Parts: sequence; structure tokens; C-alpha cells
Amino acid sequence: MVSPEKFLSVLQLLRGEHPPGVSLINSSVKTTGSSKRLLKPKNIANAQIPKGGRAFEFTEPCYVSSIDIFSSDNKAISSLSLKAIDIAGSDSVLTATSMILTQGTQKTPFTRFRVRKVCSGFIASSPSGSRALFASNLKINGHTYSQLEKIAERASFVEEIRAEAEEYVAAKNTSVDAAESKLGELDKITRETQLEISTLSEEKDDIKSSIDALKKEQSTLISQAATLKTSIETQKSTLSADENSVQQLRQEAQRLNSNLVEQRAELQRLNNDRSLISDEYSDYVLEGKKQSSLYSWFLYFSISIIATCVLLLYFGADRILRSDVSTYTEVMALMLQRLPFAATIAGVVGLAWRLGDLFIRKIMRINEQRLALARLLVIAKDTVYTSVDGLDLSDEFKFRERVKLKLMMLRSHLSSELGADFELAVSESYSSVSRSGAQGEEDIP
Repeated sequence: MVSPEKFLSVLQLLRGEHPPGVSLINSSVKTTGSSKRLLKPKNIANAQIPKGGRAFEFTEPCYVSSIDIFSSDNKAISSLSLKAIDIAGSDSVLTATSMILTQGTQKTPFTRFRVRKVCSGFIASSPSGSRALFASNLKINGHTYSQLEKIAERASFVEEIRAEAEEYVAAKNTSVDAAESKLGELDKITRETQLEISTLSEEKDDIKSSIDALKKEQSTLISQAATLKTSIETQKSTLSADENSVQQLRQEAQRLNSNLVEQRAELQRLNNDRSLISDEYSDYVLEGKKQSSLYSWFLYFSISIIATCVLLLYFGADRILRSDVSTYTEVMALMLQRLPFAATIAGVVGLAWRLGDLFIRKIMRINEQRLALARLLVIAKDTVYTSVDGLDLSDEFKFRERVKLKLMMLRSHLSSELGADFELAVSESYSSVSRSGAQGEEDIP
């Protein structure tokens, strides 16, 4: 049974048992190479984040609220690729948010990645196709597994105290009922006593002292009853505050569960987007664009040669027309002298024309291939999502069917260039992809 002193200290005890906020858990993270400096509280030298990725592992599963990265080039750090790895081994790409840390008059920009999940580690990597990124400090905010256990113990302790408080209130209610019953009996005795006083006036002096004593006892009981009522009201108020706190904790848990469902849906959508269109197609399109630009420069060079030769022929003919000759023999001599030069220029013009025509055909062919591949990928993606909409199919089956459709589209697109032997190569590639698809890997040669 809870004592009155312990019951009055329940509110203060509950205030001290609320879950603590997130803290810095860098000490529970391990990594390799120069990146170890990033986990120190104060780091002077910058550490390079490689393009191939740097893995950071927790010594135990931890709840991570956010990851803050400090760098002298905060704008470049916002393009950093950061993937959180949950305890099941799945990874998810985190979104970067630029923020400013204010300490007095000093303002320090940094990049924050929201996590809000239990993780076993994370991987940081510089974006491909650009320079490597450098960071000066890395702060991981959250709870370790040991801290989460302590929070659970506190919640259990608070629940036990609440149950004991309810028992105490029930016992006090019983005491109040007994006191009110006794007070009613005393009222009845008082009325009987007053009746006896009116009828037994001769015993008035003797009974008066008894009446005074009874009145004092009555006053004491009334005072005790009032004190008990005040105590009950205080206890009910405390109990109501405790119930409100429990209700708030339950609402917070429901909100976290709702956020978790939304994050899982977003992760599923991102996986669907990446399961059909691979990153290597963007490299194919980028390479076609580079080749088109190179052939365009060659085409411009050929056109400039043709223009130069035309100008030379024009000025040569103009000099012949402006020459001071009077006989047919002198005119023929001038034309024969310039005939080899004119033939050479004509040959250069013809060669430049052939090269320009070749470059124009090449550029048009590259653009047609890029457009054809884009149409195939759009049709493949739209067909796959439309065909599985509303069907209860496993992720492994969806993945195999999407890869199969993508390979069929690519085979139809590339068979005109690679010939009939391309059929066997596609079959072998698809068999390899199907075997690795069950493990969630997309490795298309």
C-alpha cells in the first residue's frame, strides 16, 4: 500500500522519469581510414569521403534521429550520398537539409540528414562524376540500445506507480465513506442528546460537559473529513495529470507508428523506381551526347575548310578577270598556271564535303538511337506498373518480370546492330539476373 507521503511525491517522481532527449552517440560508431577523425568531438584536419563509399558501423543497434555533417564547403556536402542500413540489412537514401548552428554570435552552417529509425550503420559516398568531398566533423544524434532499455524500464516503473496510486485512491475513498457514515451517526446522537436536554433539565449541568466533549469530537471529525476530502481532490488531480501524460505518450507512439508506415511506403516507391531503370542507361545517353558534340566540332571544321576554299577560288578568279592581258595566249597562260591550284582546292572541297556528310549521318544516327531507347524505357516502365497494379504479387516475382521485360526491349533495340548472336547473350544475362534477383541485386551486363 502506498503511504500518504509517497503518494504526494508521485508527481515529482514522474517528472523525473520522463524519457530523456536524443544525445550524441559517436562513441558507439566505428569506421576505418582517415574517417575516424570525423567522429572526434573536435577535429581540425579534414577527411576525404571517397566516391566508392565509406562505411560507418554501430557497435550495437541504435535509434538514430539525425546525422549532422560539418564542412568548410557546406553547399557541396548537400550533394553527398548517405544511406542508412537498418537491422535487417536494407538500405535507404537519406535527404539532406542545410541548417545553421548558432552559438552566441558565431553561426556555423552544416548539413543534416533525417533518419528517425533503428540502424546498424550507414554509408557515405561522394557523388560520381564530380570531385571528392571533404568533411571536418560528423555528429550522430540518437539513443543507444542501452539507453532505449533504460527508457523502457522508466516507463514500466511509471506504470507500476500509477497502479499503486489507483489502489491508494480506492482505499481513501473507502475511508471517506466510513467517516461520512460515522458523521451521520454522530449527528443522530447529537439530536437525541438535545432532546434529552430539553426533557431532563434537572440533569442539564451534568450532561452539558458531555455535550461539549461530544461537540469537540464532532468538530475534530469534521475537520479530519475536510482534510481527507482535500487530500482526495489533490490525489484525483495528480491522477488526472498522470493519465494525461500516459495519453500523450500513447498519441506520440501512434504518431511515430504513422510516420514509420509513411517512410516504409516512400522506401517501397523508391525501390520500385530503381528496380526498372538502371543507372547505366544514363551513362549510355551521356556518352551519345558527348559523341554528338565531338562529331559536331568535326562538322564545323569541314564547313570552315569548304568556305575557305570557296573564298580562295573566288579571289583567284577575280584576279584573272582583273589582270591586264590583251591576247588569247596570255589568258590561256594565266588559266594554265592556276589550274593545278584550282584542282587541288576542288579536291579538298570534295573531301571536306564527304567528311561533313559522314559526320551529319553519324550525328543523326546517334540521336535516333537515343530517342528510340528513351521510348522503349518509358513504355517498359509504364507497362510494368500498369500490369501489376492491384495484384498481390511478391517483390521477387515483380523484380524478375520487370528485368525480363527490360531485357526484351533492349534486345529488340540492339539486335539490328549486334546481329543474330545477340539472342544467346541476352538469355545468359537474364539467367544470371534472375538468380541474383532473389537477393535484391540488379547487376545487368
